[in-house]
Amino acid sequence: MLDATTSTPAARVIAIVDDDEDFSDSLAVLLETAGFSSSVYRSVSTFLLCIDHSIRGVVLDVHMPGLSGPEAIRAILRVSPALTVVTVTGRELPFARQRLIDAGAAGCLPKPLTIDALLPFFA
Repeated sequence: MLDATTSTPAARVIAIVDDDEDFSDSLAVLLETAGFSSSVYRSVSTFLLCIDHSIRGVVLDVHMPGLSGPEAIRAILRVSPALTVVTVTGRELPFARQRLIDAGAAGCLPKPLTIDALLPFFA
């Protein structure tokens, strides 16, 4: 796992934006086994302050304090339009998926997350 100051080729760093420490730490380990590095952020606002060119994509929990899922996606893509943003949620709502896609998410995945479902977004 990397902190926001670590420099790694852009194609291999995935930011995990999730306030669930167990989930984000587990995902960081899974990404590492798949050959990626990761940076973990506990809030969207912290991520927005630290975003840089080394990050290839974002795994974003859509149920966190602060911005709504669509608002968070739009804010991230305003700062870095080339990022691939994949949302994750433990509370699947049928109407929410389309709102997230419309906001710019590349995909919406349920928790618990499998690495096989996630990796195609960052291939």
